[in-house]
Amino acid sequence: MSAKRTLLIDCGNTYLKWCLLDGENLTEQQSIKHKDASVLEVYKDLLDNQTQQCDSLVIVSVLGEVFIAGAQKLAEDAGLSFIEAHSQQKLGNITNGYHQVGNLGSDRMLAMIGAYQLVNKSGDGSDKNQQACIVIDSGTATTIDAVDKTGQHLGGVIFPGFELSLHSLSANTELLPKLDLTTQQNDEYFEANGLATDTPQAIASGCLLSLASAIDGICNKMQRQLEARSNTKSPVKRVLCGGVAKTILPYLENDYDYRENLIMLGLKKVKETESNND
Repeated sequence: MSAKRTLLIDCGNTYLKWCLLDGENLTEQQSIKHKDASVLEVYKDLLDNQTQQCDSLVIVSVLGEVFIAGAQKLAEDAGLSFIEAHSQQKLGNITNGYHQVGNLGSDRMLAMIGAYQLVNKSGDGSDKNQQACIVIDSGTATTIDAVDKTGQHLGGVIFPGFELSLHSLSANTELLPKLDLTTQQNDEYFEANGLATDTPQAIASGCLLSLASAIDGICNKMQRQLEARSNTKSPVKRVLCGGVAKTILPYLENDYDYRENLIMLGLKKVKETESNND
């Protein structure tokens, strides 16, 4: 009988994303929208479909303790060992930079773990030629975090994502049209140079370009800080993930490495660490 796999889950504000860890390999990341449904029902359906293949589950969630308690019970009822990845002083290859370590979003820490692992061969800060990185997660909210070459998190920022910006503008103005993102989030609604010729295009382009400019500008500031801390000329890698990442990537002016499964790579590292500690 083949070895069982591990189910890796990233439960965000809008989507439940998941993949399987099979030995050293990750399957392709998949996602299920839960925003307009019961997230525990969506989660249970996923478990029902994957339980026969898996013996363990590693999860990161932004949905709070009530969801995690329900998720743990459903996993254990299904016979799966349950690991919740959460922020702490040091997790995987990253040292938390927050004064109150538990206040750092667990998804942010997992993304940093995955990014640092990607840009460095050993991933543990032991090589003097390690690279610093900036980690951007662009989804419902946008987060940007700076990690130096030793794996020390220096801090970061949080600001509204693309859809939140659109909804905020629509909700607080009387005359501007409401945009349906399911039909209008495509290239014809984005004017790369800001020269929109109708109101829906002006709104969509303004929100997207302001997000792109914010990401570029904040990353530039962070890069200067990281370069000032470094004793080498190693470049600072910018790694981008999140549900809006593919949409915004063409409008960014600097170089970014797009990795859809960044948080999954972080969850994989947590699973490996747990296994080594057993």
